[in-house]
Amino acid sequence: MSSYLMTPSGDKSTWEYEALRIVNLGYPAVAEHLPELLVWLQDMNWPGAKIIAEFLFSIGSPLIPHVSEVMNGNDEDWKYWILIELVSRWDRELVIQLEPELMRMACRRYDADDLDLLALKILAKNQLGDSGILKRQANDKQQQIEYRKRVLNEIESYWT
Repeated sequence: MSSYLMTPSGDKSTWEYEALRIVNLGYPAVAEHLPELLVWLQDMNWPGAKIIAEFLFSIGSPLIPHVSEVMNGNDEDWKYWILIELVSRWDRELVIQLEPELMRMACRRYDADDLDLLALKILAKNQLGDSGILKRQANDKQQQIEYRKRVLNEIESYWT
């Protein structure tokens, strides 16, 4: 089975059918193609992306090294969708395997895509990470938000 058949490509009108075909193959038949299947989660607006996301969610542990690779990459949108569609829904036993990546993301100063907040929330929900560090991060982030609100209110006052 070629990788070409595992990633969304060609005419988008066929992507949902392709996603269903992949799911019907099942796991472990697609085990060697897990990295390619994660590509479907780069944009959850793509036809068939939700189907593949649910399938990947059910696979769980074998995905961890591939999810870790994405988390260490530069595609912020892809990270966002993987956090939303997989990691935030997994049981603690799976999430704990991504603790270093989540801690690194949670400790970012400010993240326009809210990856820092998502990672912080996942860690807190699963009672992972150093709670002292995470509490300080949450407090710092709250202060950043308050500062941004004050600046935005000041800007708005110039128009009134």
